[in-house]
Amino acid sequence: MNGAVAAAWIVAGLTCLCLSLYRCFCWRPLKLSRLLRSHGLTVLPYTPIVGNTLEISRLQQAAYSCPHASGPLDHRYLSRIWAFYFAKCTDSSTSRGASAGNSFVFWLGQRPSLSVVNADQAKEILSSKWKEYVKFPTAYVAVKRIFGRSLLTVDADEWEHRRRILNPAFATDKLKAMGAQMFACVIEMIESWEQHAQHNSMSEFELDVSREFLKVSADILCRTSFGSNYKEGKAVFEDQQTIIKATYRDMARHAIFPGYRFLPTARNRLCWALQRRIDKTLRRIVENRTLGVCNHEANSYGEDLLGRILAANSSALASGSVLTTKDIIDECRTFFFAGHDTAANLLTWAAMLMAAYPDWQERARAEVLEMHGSEGHVNAHSKLKILEMILLETLRLYTPVPQLISRTKAADCSTGAQEAVDKQASMPPGVRLTILCGVVHRDKELWGDDADEFHPERFANGIARACKGMHGFMAFGFGPHICIGQTFAMLEAKLVLASVLQRFCFRLSPTYQHAPYLRATLTPQHGMPLLITSLSQQQRV
Repeated sequence: MNGAVAAAWIVAGLTCLCLSLYRCFCWRPLKLSRLLRSHGLTVLPYTPIVGNTLEISRLQQAAYSCPHASGPLDHRYLSRIWAFYFAKCTDSSTSRGASAGNSFVFWLGQRPSLSVVNADQAKEILSSKWKEYVKFPTAYVAVKRIFGRSLLTVDADEWEHRRRILNPAFATDKLKAMGAQMFACVIEMIESWEQHAQHNSMSEFELDVSREFLKVSADILCRTSFGSNYKEGKAVFEDQQTIIKATYRDMARHAIFPGYRFLPTARNRLCWALQRRIDKTLRRIVENRTLGVCNHEANSYGEDLLGRILAANSSALASGSVLTTKDIIDECRTFFFAGHDTAANLLTWAAMLMAAYPDWQERARAEVLEMHGSEGHVNAHSKLKILEMILLETLRLYTPVPQLISRTKAADCSTGAQEAVDKQASMPPGVRLTILCGVVHRDKELWGDDADEFHPERFANGIARACKGMHGFMAFGFGPHICIGQTFAMLEAKLVLASVLQRFCFRLSPTYQHAPYLRATLTPQHGMPLLITSLSQQQRV
């Protein structure tokens, strides 16, 4: 009798499990597919469990297996980094076919996703109706392992609260004060290049500048963020990079299998250990600085970025709502990632473009040499107009983060049920929306017929007059959620490139393969080898 009861319970349990799995992996996606079609959306067929992820992976691997055929002077590489999207577009041969508004719903695991390529719809999501959209919950499961709860992952009132406290720390005048620290890091890189040239007794030498810019960007971040705690900050940065690499290796598993982050896999265990070490180190730094001010052992929290964040948080105490130590730790982790890869890749692609267009390189160098001597790079960066035009055009053509964080209609989070969808809504809840700003940046209706070409002069009168509508340029995002560190990134880029231009000229190496590669950020798949020549003292004057 007992055996029969146990068997019945087992059968019942297995039946419930099978029904639950069927509901999750089959019934719910198919029902949602019918709902989306009723809204007039084109929906690709759903494959149970995996959705379209296998096809996405297959097409992407095929695209990455060979370099961009036309070389570095052809900037129409989008079909390489978004192979699946362009393969499914009606006109996939050019960016124009996508920017005309061709889009469709596809499946990342059991989650419906749509790529937004229309600038007006992107503006609605990021600016005019931004409170109606929230960050897509499951899209941030893996990301939260890297950043915790920070500006990048929180939403609504919590995001507004954090942004309000952090804004003063990223004010332009305070960031300019860090210029000397940035410049010191750049000089170390420049001196290593000069020593490399002298050691090899060559007038021209080859260097993979993508690696060099990753190093100098990391150095700048550690020094400007932690100042006197530079060595501890460097250790945190290295641990953070290990977590990022491990997380992106498992990104597909996180998308397909809910709860994968809780499994004690080798990578997960490594990430858990590194997270504990990062939190312990940063907590010690934050608490020591706070204690120093409270005990009147220090006059301030420090003149680095962490010190300014702590000062801004202290100033917010009067409002009765401040960031906890854990909040500050998570914001530091986020800034480490956002400020490293993006800045380094902006420098890399800008160097590539100046190497490919030597006339613009010479114009930028002439401007730098004219400014140098009277004020120096640290104070003159705001007057480097040609270099700024080149950087903005680089951001347009080679946006470091060409697809913006995923969002969905807020109703999905508030009701938790697709059944509550308003049939008249332009975009139903439950759909993961990802803005392909790289496609928006090529929209010929916004940028003109030369949208696929490198023409920095389009920014001669600023972003507003470079295209039809400010929302056509979203390299740093748009609206209230615009990147809090954009001033920091542009200051760093100008200081680094101005220093390089003053001392060196460079051209593309014959070994360079033009192969833009998208992971978290847009990087050169095979590095960025340049042939570099030191300028004589007479040429530098």
